[in-house]
Amino acid sequence: MSTENAELNDSMVVRQSYADQVHKYLKELILSGELRQGDKVVEDKIAKRFGVSRTPIREALTRLQAAGLVHLQPRSYAEVAKIGGQEARDIAQLRLHLEKLTFRLLCSQEKSGKTEPLIPIAEQARECLMNKNKAGYFEADSLFHLTIAELCGNEQLFLLYKHFASKVQLLRIAQDVTTERLEIYMRQHFDLLDMLENGRCGSIEELLRIHIVHDLVNDGYNV
Repeated sequence: MSTENAELNDSMVVRQSYADQVHKYLKELILSGELRQGDKVVEDKIAKRFGVSRTPIREALTRLQAAGLVHLQPRSYAEVAKIGGQEARDIAQLRLHLEKLTFRLLCSQEKSGKTEPLIPIAEQARECLMNKNKAGYFEADSLFHLTIAELCGNEQLFLLYKHFASKVQLLRIAQDVTTERLEIYMRQHFDLLDMLENGRCGSIEELLRIHIVHDLVNDGYNV
């Protein structure tokens, strides 16, 4: 490899590293609720904070837009994505059907120890709530459901849910869910694991409906 190509590759690695840092920083701000729906993402502040050019910032924003967390205005600015009533209903409806399918597939597996990979994640979510770390809870909550999709054995379903997960998190933020309500969801994770471990698959779907759409109904959405 020539010196010129080596320097070019090093430059690309450094730029990508900056983009990763900015992506992580902005995602945490959005999922913690510090940046709310419709808030503008001020690129100058980010550039100053990280000491970088606009290029890695735009790369990070493009990734966040692909996940449905921000909306990029052409040649202008980025803002945190907004979720209206119809979109909230659409997200909840799709999520409910996807998760019912993941659990059905997981229940149909005859292997033992299905819940083992999920227990540490559920415990991590509980610990985050104890420490009043909402952003950490949302990440653990997303990982819990994403891991179920991964374990179900259908790779295409897993990839679909993986792309969809951040949108689900954004809906949670948009609902401005209280810590008390999050504690209910956290306990429901352990209930789902208990049902799965003990083969009570028929009870899982009803709990999933409560787990996923109950707050939307309380918040004025009809799902």
